Amino acid sequence: MLATRIEDGSTRRIIIRPNRSMTWEQTKIVYLCIASCSLAIAGAFAVMGFWPVLPFAGAEIVLLGIAFYANALAGTSVQVVTVGEDIVTVEKERPGPRCEWRFHRAWARVDIAWSSGARASRLAVRSHGNEVVLGEFLTEAERASLAATLVDVLRCGNPSGAVDVSRRVDLHNGMKS
Repeated sequence: MLATRIEDGSTRRIIIRPNRSMTWEQTKIVYLCIASCSLAIAGAFAVMGFWPVLPFAGAEIVLLGIAFYANALAGTSVQVVTVGEDIVTVEKERPGPRCEWRFHRAWARVDIAWSSGARASRLAVRSHGNEVVLGEFLTEAERASLAATLVDVLRCGNPSGAVDVSRRVDLHNGMKS
């Protein structure tokens, strides 16, 4: 996770990005290495008379390229939480259209639903029946750290306690703890 906290006067901004181990250029190099090795092996089998290997190797390379591209595209998603004097704005920029939600700061809450099983926890900013889930691509520790950061940013100048992260729900059993 790459979370950047930027403070500009009374406006605070948290930028959340997935952590990707390779750049697009590195991904292309790895793909080309794998594709060339696969084609070399398939070509050797074709020379030995096992020509049906070639179409399967080609299909494998195309599917691997699609998977690499989808993974790299998912790595470009960005979530930005901007906390102003009165308004909390959440923007999600994914591959595709940009989405934006606005909440009144005094009523905004940070909720995290913890899971006891294999499912991940769920972090959301909510107010008046509307909610936005944040950090779906984060690890559990990163999501907990982000929740604490969001609470700190929202409570700054808002001592009324309108922010709540104490709500812990077991997603597996549906029980509050």
